[in-house]
Amino acid sequence: MLLGLLAGCGQEQQTPEQQIRQRIDALVEAVEARESLALNDFLHPDYADSRHPDRRTALRTLLGYLLRHRGIHLFTLVRSIDYVEDAQAAHVTVLVAMNGVPVESLETLVSLKADLYRFDLQLLNDDDWQIRRAAWQRTDPGSLIGAD
Repeated sequence: MLLGLLAGCGQEQQTPEQQIRQRIDALVEAVEARESLALNDFLHPDYADSRHPDRRTALRTLLGYLLRHRGIHLFTLVRSIDYVEDAQAAHVTVLVAMNGVPVESLETLVSLKADLYRFDLQLLNDDDWQIRRAAWQRTDPGSLIGAD
């Protein structure tokens, strides 16, 4: 126990932005690895969106998507992170390119015909950042200009 405490003291505290970016990276890895059970941890217990009244329905849709597509590769660009309520909630805009092959750069993305979406997310930080609400729409490659 003492070793764990000492190890924790040596680490710098991450900013909320770093935590959110790390969480988004972990979500991408879980989707690409098709870790369906792990995906549950990324959605808040009260998750809902315009197409899914609850977390269970959203997960069912996501699992169906994973079953229909053999290889899923995501390329993400975080456009903005805005905090509210003492950094316990955040609004995040992420551009996500979905493709059947890995996309390593913007240059590669432009040459592929990947599906590009804009996700507007509301995240809550209870014990960890989780998605509480999501809205998404297809977007054109021009929205990548000026991306982070």
